[in-house]
Amino acid sequence: MPAPLAARLSEHLEQGEGIRKLIRVPADHGPLSAEARKSGLWRLTRADQVLAVTDRRLIVGAEAAPEQTLRWLAIPYADVLAWALTESLLYGRVDVCGERSGRLVTASLEFNTVGRWMIEEALFPLQTAVLGIDARPASSRSPDHPDPPGIPMKFVSFLRHELLAGEWPVGIVFEQRRVIRFLGLWRRLARAAQLIATTDFRLLVIREEPGTEEARYGYTAASLPCRRLGDIVVVDTGPSLAVRHGSDVAVLGPPPANGPA
Repeated sequence: MPAPLAARLSEHLEQGEGIRKLIRVPADHGPLSAEARKSGLWRLTRADQVLAVTDRRLIVGAEAAPEQTLRWLAIPYADVLAWALTESLLYGRVDVCGERSGRLVTASLEFNTVGRWMIEEALFPLQTAVLGIDARPASSRSPDHPDPPGIPMKFVSFLRHELLAGEWPVGIVFEQRRVIRFLGLWRRLARAAQLIATTDFRLLVIREEPGTEEARYGYTAASLPCRRLGDIVVVDTGPSLAVRHGSDVAVLGPPPANGPA
């Protein structure tokens, strides 16, 4: 890790705090495509990013984060309200929401999904601390848990990928995408298709990425711990997934691309 970045990370570590997982996403100064500039994807990769999982806190640093957002967030596990992981082809993103002095604070990190497994492994200590479960991957198939009936296969695949070992939904609701039509000619996506699953440990909301019928490859999976469900709620802000804590609202996942539904 470059010395300046290591120094910034050290500023956010408490005395005696031990790092369990540390991931650095190096800056990528390559040109953004026209589509990326339009959608807002890959903005955080303009500078170095850090994900540090310690024995007591989660630390996220994104040197290229917009001025109006936190570039560094160090949040104790007890104050984590929600987190989300987005995947869309090679684009990946982690969003973390926490509570600080009664306000909602958020931080994000972007990554190439070729290395998604490293991000998932790094988040296991967070999930263990927040959910109270020995977080580890679940088997993709289990004779004790057949596929939920009436759910599109790709959502079943999304769900099985997100569940941890020893975790299974006690309730599932699937909602089709909702499109608003104008004069019978134009369409606007009001809300993407989503699956809402309740387990003994969390509320899991899996929302398909916004897009046309032919271009919906990815999804955002948001986790809200059961013990904090009285403090944070999922809200509808259009195609994107969002949560609210008090009067504060945070969007989980990347900004939606402009264009027709």
